[in-house]
Parts: sequence; structure tokens; C-alpha cells
Amino acid sequence: MHRLISCLMSMPAQVVDYLTQFSGIQPGDLDASLSLKHLTTLKSTYLKLRYLISCKVVFVSHGLKKDFHVLNLIVSAENLHHSELFVKALTTGLKP
Repeated sequence: MHRLISCLMSMPAQVVDYLTQFSGIQPGDLDASLSLKHLTTLKSTYLKLRYLISCKVVFVSHGLKKDFHVLNLIVSAENLHHSELFVKALTTGLKP
């Protein structure tokens, strides 16, 4: 499995809970004036995702269906897979 894209977006709004134990994101990571990480804009990320969707890329992650819904992007079920399926496959030896 290869990670094709991983973006952190600068956020003008205050983040209430970073869910650090799952995301690894710390306070300041999404603040353009403080972060040492490469940050991108919502528009840039949206355009990248639209391009990848048009190329029929398969997305594997946790919670992407809701993320795409919030961004008003439609991804076919065959191109959107929950990472839990791959974890189960790795632990049981079955194909995802």
C-alpha cells in the first residue's frame, strides 16, 4: 500500500480537538505562522482531490466518506475503501 497524498491545511478557524492520538497533529501544526510543516490551502487540496477522483484513484483511509461529503465531492464506492478492511486482511491473510 502506498500513500499517494498527505496534506495538512492551514486553518483560519480554531480547532477544538486535534484527535492527536489518531491524527498525530499537535497544536500549532495547522497555524501557518507557527508550523514547521508544509501547509496547503483548502483550494489547493480540493483541486488535487478533484484531479485524483477524475483519474479514478482508489482512496484508502478512515473517515474519508464524511470528509468527501463535507467537501461536496463524490467518489464512487469502488474507489473509496475503509482502511479497516486492509487491517483485517493483513491480520487474517485474506485479500481486501
